[in-house]
Amino acid sequence: ARIATLESELVALRSIVEALLPASGDNDVLPTPEQAVAVNEPQRPPRSIESGEGFSYQDATFQSCLWCEDLEVGSASVEMHYQSQRPGLIRQGNYWYLATLTDDDFLLRLMTDLLAEADIPRQQMPEDIRCHRRGSVWFAFNYGAQPHSLDLPQDTEFLWGGPELPAHGVSIWLVEAAETPV
Repeated sequence: ARIATLESELVALRSIVEALLPASGDNDVLPTPEQAVAVNEPQRPPRSIESGEGFSYQDATFQSCLWCEDLEVGSASVEMHYQSQRPGLIRQGNYWYLATLTDDDFLLRLMTDLLAEADIPRQQMPEDIRCHRRGSVWFAFNYGAQPHSLDLPQDTEFLWGGPELPAHGVSIWLVEAAETPV
């Protein structure tokens, strides 16, 4: 009975998917995940923003561009100003709000400051490497064409892969609660 129910649910799901496909063309092919992401992913500004207004944050200058919001600050503290001293970054306790689109340099600086304030260790990783933690399990994904060495203790218990992360590879390992990854 359970198998029959699953089969009927699959038939219903297939009819829904087929109804969503275009009427003409190759209806037997769904878009690849890469195509779906390419369609839905928001566009970011170029890494170097040539035009835009500069603003200061902790004695460094960064760029603001494309849009800026007008904020009513209330009891929040203003951490950064732009456009004739209008609030651009505000904070109230652990809550922060950035009211402009800015460059990657500023975002890296802000995230580094927030991690340090929260006493969360940070290690700069190559652009193609991503690490994620789920409980006591760490995952490292190499999206690049070059291998990468993970800087982990010798006695690390790997569930998949190892300290040498191959091009387009994955490594999975266990950590104790107090350990720091990579």
